Parts: sequence; C-alpha cells; structure tokens
Amino acid sequence: TIAALGVVHPARPAAKDPIHADLVFLTRLGQPWTRFTSDGLGKRSVMDATSAQFSKLAAACGVKLTGRFYTLRHVFRTIADEVGDRPAIDKIMGHSDNSMADAYRERIADERLERVSNHVREWLLKGKPANAENPSVLKFKAS
Repeated sequence: TIAALGVVHPARPAAKDPIHADLVFLTRLGQPWTRFTSDGLGKRSVMDATSAQFSKLAAACGVKLTGRFYTLRHVFRTIADEVGDRPAIDKIMGHSDNSMADAYRERIADERLERVSNHVREWLLKGKPANAENPSVLKFKAS
C-alpha cells in the first residue's frame, strides 16, 4: 500500500487549496473527494464526488441504483457482521471506536481480514462460479 501510494501521490492533481496539500486522493480539479461547506448562516452542505462518480459509472453500465454509493458500505457492514469479527470489519471500513481494546490493538492478521472479505464476496456472488474465464469472482487474497 505504501509503495502504491508513493506512485499515486506525485501523479495526482495539485491541491486547489493548500490546506488539502497533504491529501493523496484529490479530484481532477484538485478538490477533496468529499467536502463539507457552510454558508456562514448555519446552512451546511456536502459535496460528494465519490457518490457522483459512482452514479455516473452505474448509469454508463446500465445499472439501476436503489441507493447511493454509501449504500454499499451499509450492505457490506450488514453482511460482514455475520462473520462476528468486529475488529477486522472495523479495520476494513476504516473505523475506530476509541476503546482501550482499539488503542492496544497493534494489528489484525491478514487471515481475519480475508475471512471477512471472502464472506461478503461469497454472499455477493452466490450462485456465480469462480473460474479462469471470470476472474472477477475469484477470492480476495491479501498481498
């Protein structure tokens, strides 16, 4: 991951605002993928380029969405919880809970992360055979 990010960072657009210069992932216009703005009068809004791009991609692929991009996170969490490994699921989702256990946990084994990912993947692809002609259904393997 660190090596991949080292390649991405120099190739990304320059940050439009210097406050975002330390971000790795920026839109083509140099903005954060998700921004929160305020009009100064108490009205706040969210600019979510991730959700917008996901919706465009789905439309281009002919996929009818029943929710927005973050629906995927809700579905992932719901199905992943069936594995019963909350720390591994939280790690995959980028969550922390500020508990002492979370503070003391130094790592989570790849096998635990794979178990969660494979469970969700198997749920999603149920009934679709994994084979060489369709590599998108092969199991996730941590590298």
